[in-house]
Amino acid sequence: MDKLEAVQEIMRLAVAINGVDEDRFAMGRKPCVMIHFAGHVTGLMVNVYYNGMDYGKKPDYVFDAYISDIEVAKLMKCVRYLEKLKEKVIEEAA
Repeated sequence: MDKLEAVQEIMRLAVAINGVDEDRFAMGRKPCVMIHFAGHVTGLMVNVYYNGMDYGKKPDYVFDAYISDIEVAKLMKCVRYLEKLKEKVIEEAA
């Protein structure tokens, strides 16, 4: 997997975890993944809130990097983390 594929997978997993038909903030207490991509500097920030996002609350997991400056292996650590979180969300929904 190259860097572009890893970034795309991170974004895909975030959508899979958050869903597209729910307001994660309004639902509360469910894992919430927030992504910020700054294309002009190849910056990627991923914030995960295990028990839902709340104003003033710090994220439980943060991945923050300039994609151009890191190895694919570091992006893959974030991918694996999100894959495990997705499995947890699926288990809890069952």
